Amino acid sequence: MSAYIAIKQLHYFNSSAYIPAFTTLLVYSSYLPKCILKTTMSLSVYESNKFRRWLSGIKDPTIKGRIISHISKLIDGLSCDIKPIGHGLSELRMHLGAGYRVYFYEDQGVLILLLAGGDKKSQRRDIKKAHLLYEYWSNNNGYDFQKI
Repeated sequence: MSAYIAIKQLHYFNSSAYIPAFTTLLVYSSYLPKCILKTTMSLSVYESNKFRRWLSGIKDPTIKGRIISHISKLIDGLSCDIKPIGHGLSELRMHLGAGYRVYFYEDQGVLILLLAGGDKKSQRRDIKKAHLLYEYWSNNNGYDFQKI
């Protein structure tokens, strides 16, 4: 019996960059209980209109594809460069291009809310924007956010 177990999971992204419909994760069997918890939860992912506009504004398809790949890893529970930015929000840091960032909120692995995106130059402004968007989302029961 192999020490690795393949787990399949479907993910969809509302973007023009190509991401395979099915991705297979190879998981070492000693980590299986933690991975099953992550992969079998009903994970809901929402994005703000601001995030959607930011992502669609990135013209380079390679960079856009790599950003979406990082988000996919985040959703899959795989190791990412994440830094907390306060009040339960986090920053997904990507060391490519202009130092892209995606700001999100995760509620115990069940909800990931993609709030805003930016780069290293606009980081302070983007963090403030992410906090305002999260406050708006929590006060308006998710209005103006789309499930992906």
